[in-house]
Amino acid sequence: MDANYQTPNSAATPDLGASTEADIERLREEIGETLRALEEKLNVGKRVDEATDRAFVRVVELKRTKPIAFVAGVAGIAIIAGVVVWSTARKLF
Repeated sequence: MDANYQTPNSAATPDLGASTEADIERLREEIGETLRALEEKLNVGKRVDEATDRAFVRVVELKRTKPIAFVAGVAGIAIIAGVVVWSTARKLF
């Protein structure tokens, strides 16, 4: 048969090869993006590290901009910790 020969139905049938390959590649990219987003959300250790880093930066910024508030906060935390330890020790003995 001649390479240019078309059957009567071949003219009505579109070439799906290029379109299908493009669709498959697009779907692969979408699946990859979805998997990366899921990994980011489900990686608890990484999220805890990021939250700790953000808290550290806020504390350092507070210490630099409002040293009196920082000292008061540290003193408050120390008092609360002391009360908790004292009350726990008192209940045990």
